[in-house]
Amino acid sequence: MECLSIRSGTDFNRLLANLTKPVAIGHKLEKSGTIKELMSRVIALLQLAIKKLRIALVDVLPIIIVIGFFQVAVIQQPIPDFGSIIIGSMFVVVGLMLFVEGLNMGLFPIGETMANSLTRRGSLFWMLTFAFALGFSTTVAEPALIAVAAEAGRIAAEGGLIPGDSASIDRYALGMRLTVAFSVGFAILIGVLRILMGWPIYYLIIGGYIGVIVVTFYAP
Repeated sequence: MECLSIRSGTDFNRLLANLTKPVAIGHKLEKSGTIKELMSRVIALLQLAIKKLRIALVDVLPIIIVIGFFQVAVIQQPIPDFGSIIIGSMFVVVGLMLFVEGLNMGLFPIGETMANSLTRRGSLFWMLTFAFALGFSTTVAEPALIAVAAEAGRIAAEGGLIPGDSASIDRYALGMRLTVAFSVGFAILIGVLRILMGWPIYYLIIGGYIGVIVVTFYAP
């Protein structure tokens, strides 16, 4: 599957800078040339946006196919409110494209700079703290996790596992998000520590499987 490149934000930065760059009208360029140059910048930006939308659509397409298959082939019922689902899917694709490009243009460069600075300082504590905090914060704000946690809270309330009021459902969803985010942050911390210490990766894989097996005996 083609995925959105981490460095693709630089393309948007360059095109936006060219698009907003002042163009001389009375000196070296005529008015017609100025309009052509501006139009070429706009076209280049639109072409890049279409390319990113296509990549986002490819990323979302497997989820749409799976849901559509089970709805039609397994449940064997027509898709309810088809028009709203199509519009919502379009919003998801556009939102995913903007979300990833925003990370590429804003947060990823800052994170990379901070990681390089912490590495040069040689502080193991702050490096591991940064790794955990980065994994935790990016996961707890993940839109897909927020949606899944909210749906899990609703299903738990319908199953009688938790009270059916909105406050209980929200607490359940928040607890799930924090648990997943803590797990991701801890996994990234262990991954960074493994790289620094040179631990064999199969030790961690075996330990993870053992942990999952133990937890299944206590999971509801």
